[in-house]
Amino acid sequence: MARQNLLLFGILIIAIALFTVGCSGQQNSYAPTTTGATGANGANGSVGANGTTGNTGATGATGATGPTGPAGAALPQTSHTDISNYRFSDVTIKTGDTVIWTNQDSVFHTVTSDSGTELNSPQLANGQTYSHTFTVAGVYTYHCTMHPSMTGEVTVEN
Repeated sequence: MARQNLLLFGILIIAIALFTVGCSGQQNSYAPTTTGATGANGANGSVGANGTTGNTGATGATGATGPTGPAGAALPQTSHTDISNYRFSDVTIKTGDTVIWTNQDSVFHTVTSDSGTELNSPQLANGQTYSHTFTVAGVYTYHCTMHPSMTGEVTVEN
């Protein structure tokens, strides 16, 4: 009888110890994860201790080359570029391709042609996008009307 009591007491001590360790462990962090410069798509966030997943990483610039159509003709591509830290990224694409700009800054920006009206976005708030399909080869320079020192260039090749 004393042996059974001792065994039950030992089990009770182990259960209390496990419960205490489980309740006083590290707290979960739910801060979104980020990635550095990425290729086509950002990586998913890390999995937390409770099985939740962090936010998806940012999408990087997409290359302009890709699959080909009949007789080896290149199919139109879409190139994504971010407006971030008061900067545009220069892009090189093929005729018929589309560029999509996404404003990642907390202030409004525009995508406006330096000459002509090829590019003429409205004011873009954080997270908003503007797209344009380029049908003629050439170099298209542009700026932000609210921040004239912000300049960018799209080079369109045949």
